[in-house]
Amino acid sequence: MVLAPQPENGSCSIQSGLFTSSPWQRDHTTVADTGTEALTLVVQLVGAASAAGTPEERNDAVIERLSAAVTARVGLLLRVDLLHRDAEVLGGAVTPPAAATLRHRLRTGERPGPLLDRAVAGQLAPWTAARAYGPDWRGSTLQREYHRDWGCDQVAVLPVVGGQRPVVYLLGREGVDFTAAELDLLAAVQPVVQGLVRLLRLHGDDAAWVQVAAGHDGRARCHLTARESEVLALLARGHKAATIARMVGCSERTIHRHLSNAYHKLGVGDRLSAVSVAHRWGLLPAAADTG
Repeated sequence: MVLAPQPENGSCSIQSGLFTSSPWQRDHTTVADTGTEALTLVVQLVGAASAAGTPEERNDAVIERLSAAVTARVGLLLRVDLLHRDAEVLGGAVTPPAAATLRHRLRTGERPGPLLDRAVAGQLAPWTAARAYGPDWRGSTLQREYHRDWGCDQVAVLPVVGGQRPVVYLLGREGVDFTAAELDLLAAVQPVVQGLVRLLRLHGDDAAWVQVAAGHDGRARCHLTARESEVLALLARGHKAATIARMVGCSERTIHRHLSNAYHKLGVGDRLSAVSVAHRWGLLPAAADTG
């Protein structure tokens, strides 16, 4: 999840200083001001998506701009296949345990819940979890779970794709629910966001995600690189990060980065779970998990 700083005065600005917003100002803005604010945000979003880097890195930059615009602390892109009960969480700062918890909830839940219900029904206007859940949201079990997993108890949903394979941005913060004016701002930039997600091929129609939805083997599901697979196999044999670094000829810091990436892709938070899932999905050589 991408963090957006929150100074004590209630304003929020990204580190580059490109955008500063205040909930009080947004609640009292005129229609003309909202249009100007939306145009400013559009320019920032296009710039973020056009910058150098991988699609995932540019998506992180888009999340950062969206988070700052509505004073959110966390943000992620969630794409789901409800027919096969699978999900993928995209966001450079998403912790593996939080991603795994979200995926588990989607796989085992009886219904999509307030984060996805409307998108599944084809309703693509932005909403919040509190509005979708109803008056009992405050203090509900689901709200407490969100706070435990993500450190926020209010979530705004910006849909990108609807139907049985919804794709949505989730933006979270603590305390007060997102205002109608903030949702209006998200709605104003929504067509641009939808276009950027498609241009970055993050909308779920790419071949790799189709393989995930079709239940292909684990290698297709989590897209491990050759080096990540190699590091994971050495980890399964009981080698420590420092030893693996010497064996493959790179720094220990690089090994930890490869492991962190692998954990995220596998949807786990520790090495034992990573080895178990990788073995079950056929990602490890036959002797790799013998210890």
